Amino acid sequence: MFFDGVSAKLTNMTMIDNRHGVGIQLVQKAREYEDLLMEYNDLIIYGDSEALDCPVGKEDRCFKTDKVGVMTGAVAYKGKSNHITGVSAFPPYKIKGDSSWGGVSVWNRLTFVDYKAATGFGKRNSIISTSKYQPDYIPQIIAHDTKFINVDEDSIIYIRDPEPGWANVKDCGDFPCTGPLNTVFKFRNTTWEGKTQLDKDFELIANNPGFSPEQTSCTLKEKMNAYYCLEKKFGILLFESNDKDWKDRSMQPIYVQ
Repeated sequence: MFFDGVSAKLTNMTMIDNRHGVGIQLVQKAREYEDLLMEYNDLIIYGDSEALDCPVGKEDRCFKTDKVGVMTGAVAYKGKSNHITGVSAFPPYKIKGDSSWGGVSVWNRLTFVDYKAATGFGKRNSIISTSKYQPDYIPQIIAHDTKFINVDEDSIIYIRDPEPGWANVKDCGDFPCTGPLNTVFKFRNTTWEGKTQLDKDFELIANNPGFSPEQTSCTLKEKMNAYYCLEKKFGILLFESNDKDWKDRSMQPIYVQ
């Protein structure tokens, strides 16, 4: 969903068996240095349902695809109408402009119910996922009082690697944009019911080969393509070039000691 402004809220919504789940995208350039907020309150999101991905006798209408309950939020210079009228605007969640500065997603009291790590066709089924159309900054998620009820551990999140195709002159030069490798998801006061029992407070970070394996409090979760961390210390350092040629000349990767 695209919203113009510096904040947007989704409240008291119930979603069942999403193909590409809910996600806020703020469209903001003029006020990008303000506190940009995407807020989710009291959502209930169900995984598997009685609705078949391939209805009997309707094989041409099958959904043999990965599924996501919540797509990570985004803040960008351009958006699109939420009521798409042309084929060129598909898929609806494709980001249409450069990332704005900053932004954060805050979750309050979200509940996720009955998530398996794979669909009936063996496709990936994730509660949270980053987007393959999100090469730039991915706003961190700060989640309070989240409930996970009867979910597979491997279904909790999937953090995509940078797409090799991003390494081109138009997008990122010879080095692929690394936004997906610099992600942080913070969970506080979490409760678990059913088959998966994890910690009350934890953080998830990307499988960043230059950073994540060195964190002693973190454990690799291969199916999530993420590290599960017990220390509450991670954040995202943002900085930008003020040079006039910032789109034509870049330096990467940058290491900070």
